[in-house]
Amino acid sequence: MQLVGSAYNRTSFTYEIETSPQQDDELIDWLNAGPNHPLYRALTHNCADFVRDIVNFYYPKAVSRGIVADFGITTPKRVARSISKYSRRHLDLEFMSRVIPQVPGTIRRSRPVHGMAESVFKSKKYLVPLAYLQPYVAGGFALAYLVDGRFKTDRKAAIFTPDATRSPLQAGEHHASTGDLAELPGAFSAPLAVKAIEK
Repeated sequence: MQLVGSAYNRTSFTYEIETSPQQDDELIDWLNAGPNHPLYRALTHNCADFVRDIVNFYYPKAVSRGIVADFGITTPKRVARSISKYSRRHLDLEFMSRVIPQVPGTIRRSRPVHGMAESVFKSKKYLVPLAYLQPYVAGGFALAYLVDGRFKTDRKAAIFTPDATRSPLQAGEHHASTGDLAELPGAFSAPLAVKAIEK
């Protein structure tokens, strides 16, 4: 129900990796053995760091921090990129990515996910003044993005619908993360989302 509700607010991307029941039990023991109090630091221990630790528990060194493009900070896009890259190197691993489109309506449309350098590189209000005042710094942001920051989160994703999963995105549709994926055939509509909640 929470996931369906989230679809009203934003377009979401999911990444599934193969695990075994034994690994799951070991993960539970590992989590229970740690301190039972929240620890959050935006730069060093954020939500993406938690996901990185979980994935690396199952597959060591599968997810890394973005040293160049994200300045050492773990971001959701870095985690997604690392998982996708890991799955391409390990073709025997069962891997699935899906996109859950934002439900059409009057709610503000969600924006694409950006990394740290990408946020500066693709924002004129940051890049233009920076290029004027500190052109070398602006060039550094551009280089960091071009070298290590490009990743289309939904390029090979299947579209999740209440009735089935439409798989995969067709040529030319991967750009839809910046637009309205609900326009694609078979995507969420408000009545279908409500029906999914009722189920």
